[in-house]
Amino acid sequence: MKTKACAAAKLALCLALLELVAACSSAPPPSPELLAHCTKMHRLWMKYEAAENPSSHAQHAPVDLALHRCQAGCYEEGISHLEKILRRDLIPVPP
Repeated sequence: MKTKACAAAKLALCLALLELVAACSSAPPPSPELLAHCTKMHRLWMKYEAAENPSSHAQHAPVDLALHRCQAGCYEEGISHLEKILRRDLIPVPP
């Protein structure tokens, strides 16, 4: 009897640990609204800044990287970076 109770407790513990690992390793859920906001800011920058300096690909890299972060699910990081770039370049940040 004791062995069955011990085995059941171990099984329950293993299942709980598997659920915890799965919850920690899963990617954040996609957010169409946040991705759309990132894309909108990226397009704004491209419209104003890239149009003025079309040959300067070095300036595109940080903006493209921020958009890529959003596409990878790191919305807070990507949005924050895009907002900083827009403010730096005196482009109004959309709400």
